[in-house]
Amino acid sequence: MGCGCDATDPAAVATSIGAVVEGIHGAHMLSAAKHFPGHGATSVSSENQLPRIDESLATLQARDWTPFRAAVAHGTDFVLLGHLYYPALDATHSADLSPVTIDKLRSDVGFKGAIISDDMEMGAITATTPAPEAAVEFLVNGGELVMTEQRPRMQSRA
Repeated sequence: MGCGCDATDPAAVATSIGAVVEGIHGAHMLSAAKHFPGHGATSVSSENQLPRIDESLATLQARDWTPFRAAVAHGTDFVLLGHLYYPALDATHSADLSPVTIDKLRSDVGFKGAIISDDMEMGAITATTPAPEAAVEFLVNGGELVMTEQRPRMQSRA
């Protein structure tokens, strides 16, 4: 997948985050940082399957979390969790369905705002867990807002 930003250096990305968050807030909109714990090292799209990223927790904290820390320091309103599997973070759950991820976002990154899911109907989730169950798991683990496509079949099962 690569970096969804204008730079591959976390420090350079972090430096530009403040202006982005402030500009969004200046336009009277809410800002979101995504996809925590970091989507840059993936090679597949979570639209279709769950990306596995074999990076150490130390690498995540030093490289991937630097831009999130900057967004939090500038008052981002939401952090969106990615459909990503980091065995070093949680060996049994994908990051978005892991209480460890939410704990790290709160304790290590310092985020106090609302944590939102990515679309619970993406292939990364539905390949192993029905979307309604995944949504409940996300909320039970500490997430606050669940995103889904506007598909009536899922809403009626929730």
